[in-house]
Amino acid sequence: MNRVEIQDVGSYLLAIASFLESSKRLWYRGQSKDNTEYKLLPSSFRNSTDEDYEMDFYMKFKAKAVPFLEKLPNSFWDWLFIMQHHGVPTRLLDWSEDALIALMFAIEYRSTTDPIEFDAVVWCLDPLELNRNFNFQSTRNNIPNIESEDITSIFGPESPPGVPINHPIAVIGSLNSERIIAQKGVFTLFPKPPSVRALEETNNADRFLSKIVIKKSAIDTIKKQLYNIGINESSLYPGLDAIGKIIIREHKENLLSAGGV
Repeated sequence: MNRVEIQDVGSYLLAIASFLESSKRLWYRGQSKDNTEYKLLPSSFRNSTDEDYEMDFYMKFKAKAVPFLEKLPNSFWDWLFIMQHHGVPTRLLDWSEDALIALMFAIEYRSTTDPIEFDAVVWCLDPLELNRNFNFQSTRNNIPNIESEDITSIFGPESPPGVPINHPIAVIGSLNSERIIAQKGVFTLFPKPPSVRALEETNNADRFLSKIVIKKSAIDTIKKQLYNIGINESSLYPGLDAIGKIIIREHKENLLSAGGV
């Protein structure tokens, strides 16, 4: 698997450019820790890949969320995206089409001096190659919509048991939240248990996955460089919460530059 270590935004963009020489398209996922325990798995499988909790989460969320929704979702998949948006475990794993947003995600809550010993990482996925590798719509040069009948028949809530598929596929879905739009969100959809493995552990993962390691010693430098080119909290979380975070950060920076605490 391709692996590159970077120390600044410039070397990060050079790494992206080198990966794009052999891929028509890349998706990106930033993670704060580069270690073997922090795998490319959706939240519903973080504790176990043998149990299917999704329908239980779905039924409970659907029952309780209706009073708070201005518009009811049209499908199971719409519900799943809303669940994902609000932190309820699903079989979806988030990616971004924007490399700089993924880099910001990787280091958002990290600093050079924090006690965490691990570097951060941005995973780079070739979504077309992922789908081709498993012969899913292998003749297409576009990413399928999650609402399509062929995806629902294999991955949907009523798909028959015993379907011989044990890998995720790359999909696009409803842009039903400001956050998905701002983050240029796209997704990999994982199958139901029991045949679930982390994406980096699937067969021939080196064909569609690469990783860029952000050295811990460079995190503060990279974060400042991203701020200077306009990649900040509002790039990740549109709305008042991001405005609050930006104001607090700028206040702390002003104190430090003035010699305060």
